[in-house]
Amino acid sequence: MTEAFEPGLASVALVRHLVEHLKLRDLHVRPLLRGLRITEDALARPEGLIPLADGFVLLRRGAEAVGDPWLGLTLGATAQVSSHGVVGFLLANHPTFGAGLRDLARALGLLLPDVVMSTEPEPGGGLAFVAVGFRDLVGGEVFVHETFASLVTVGRSLTRSLLTPVRIQLRDEAPAANVLARWRAVFGVVPEFGAERDALVFGPEVEDLHVPDAEPLLLAHLYDAIEAQVTRRRRASHAGPSVLRLGARLVDLARGEVHDGQDVVPLTSKEQALLAYLAERPNALVTKDELERSVWGLGRHVVSHAPAVAMRRLRQKIEKDPARPVHLVTVFGEGWKLVVAPSPELSGDPPQG
Repeated sequence: MTEAFEPGLASVALVRHLVEHLKLRDLHVRPLLRGLRITEDALARPEGLIPLADGFVLLRRGAEAVGDPWLGLTLGATAQVSSHGVVGFLLANHPTFGAGLRDLARALGLLLPDVVMSTEPEPGGGLAFVAVGFRDLVGGEVFVHETFASLVTVGRSLTRSLLTPVRIQLRDEAPAANVLARWRAVFGVVPEFGAERDALVFGPEVEDLHVPDAEPLLLAHLYDAIEAQVTRRRRASHAGPSVLRLGARLVDLARGEVHDGQDVVPLTSKEQALLAYLAERPNALVTKDELERSVWGLGRHVVSHAPAVAMRRLRQKIEKDPARPVHLVTVFGEGWKLVVAPSPELSGDPPQG
């Protein structure tokens, strides 16, 4: 099966704390990355971007690797301001914790597409920090648990107080007694499980809870930086994938390599450019004329067999059976497609060029 990026990229900060935690436990991240579009290179770069959905999957796989479905709670309980990027910066530089929560919800709404963090006033005073849409993504529950625990842990550090929510609402089923004890140890209260929403609710005092070391002037240019980050992610989302999973093979388009188990097969520069062009248009018909213009730079009246020859050679490197391609298929008389999912009516067709 071929996988390509869907819109929705996130900073590596989404999983950085998880990676650090796994290393402390002598667990390797590489096996957890199999089948995902997250590269070790992206994880190593502070400005690295990863697919949002795959970041959540990695959180789930990390929890499974340590045998703890509530790993998010552990991660959040050890959170530090410095390790939470925009989150930590926002909370650290608003004069009150309540103001920081509101701005944080706004910022996360810009940075995490398809999911929502919001704040809502509580009857009688107080503020609810609400997470919406995360349960629709595999591993989203781990992120919710970590986020809620991080907010309390970081909030206590910043305000130098025993910040305690008045209520925690989670859509999870009630866990075992030992897990309930872990929640109480972190939050001071036990969550309401089986709730209709995921929400962290604070009392009226949160509005005036002072952050002593806040530097509000530092926030002046923050949203310019966030907008620049959002623009970068949008461009990256539409630039096509840098890594493709093709059955048992992993194609690194940035390096021009096909990884098949322990074997690495290099792509020529033209094969690399051709596959990258197709990957930007998954499932879309690409014609010979289009490839000659866009990949080979040939004029309309030039007769060339270059695309057909390159397709045959590329199939030798990316297909399990080049004679019966399931990834790089020919649409007879029209062109070629890089299919996202093998199509029954196409996958059995022999290559025509």
